[in-house]
Amino acid sequence: MTTNTVSQAAQMETHGVPNDMLPNLNSITVIIALPLVTKFVYPFLHSRGIRTPPLRRVALGFFLEALGMAYAAGIQGWIYSSGPCYKHPRACAASMNGSLPNHVNIGYQSPVYFLEGLSEVFASPAGYEYTFTKAPKSMKSIIQALYGLTAAGGSIIALALTPTNKDPDLLWMYTGIAGAMFAAAVIVMVVSYKHEGKTMGTLQMPEM
Repeated sequence: MTTNTVSQAAQMETHGVPNDMLPNLNSITVIIALPLVTKFVYPFLHSRGIRTPPLRRVALGFFLEALGMAYAAGIQGWIYSSGPCYKHPRACAASMNGSLPNHVNIGYQSPVYFLEGLSEVFASPAGYEYTFTKAPKSMKSIIQALYGLTAAGGSIIALALTPTNKDPDLLWMYTGIAGAMFAAAVIVMVVSYKHEGKTMGTLQMPEM
C-alpha cells in the first residue's frame, strides 16, 4: 500500500516535503513501539490476568490496519472535496499543468503510517510465533517459509486492484481494503476464541 499512499501524498500540498518521505514514519513507529509493547504493554496485561495469544494479536493488528485504511479513505475523500481539481487532482486547467495539488496538507496523512506501523508490531511477530509453535518439529522451517509466502498473496491482490488505482476511484479502493481487513480481523478473532480460549486466564508471554 505504500505506493498508493505515496501517490495520494502527491495529490496534497507538501510544502517542500518529498511525498515519499512520510512512509519512514512506518519504520520509526515499529522501531519505537515494538520494544515498548514487549516490555510494558504485554507485562501490564499479564499483571491483569489478560491473555494475549498470537491469533488475538494478529486480529488486533488487522483491526489497526483496517483503521489505517479507513483513515486513508477519509483523506482521499477530503482530497476529492477540495479544490482546485477536486476528483481529478493535478488534472484540471486550474492546476497550472499539474503543478498545483488539491488544498489538503500532507501532514494529515501521517496517522496512516502510525496505524500501519502499530499493525505490524502486533500482527507480524504474532504470525511468525503462531506458525512456529503450531508447526510439527520436522516442518517448522517450511511452514515459516510458507507463512512468508503470504506476502506474495498480498502482491497478487494489489495487482488485482490495479484497475482501481486511478481517480476518482481511489476512495473506493481504500474503503474496500478497509472493509476486507476488518472482515479478516473478525474472522481471526472468532478463530482465536475457538482455539485459544477466553481473554482472561493464565498468560504465556510472547517470545520476541
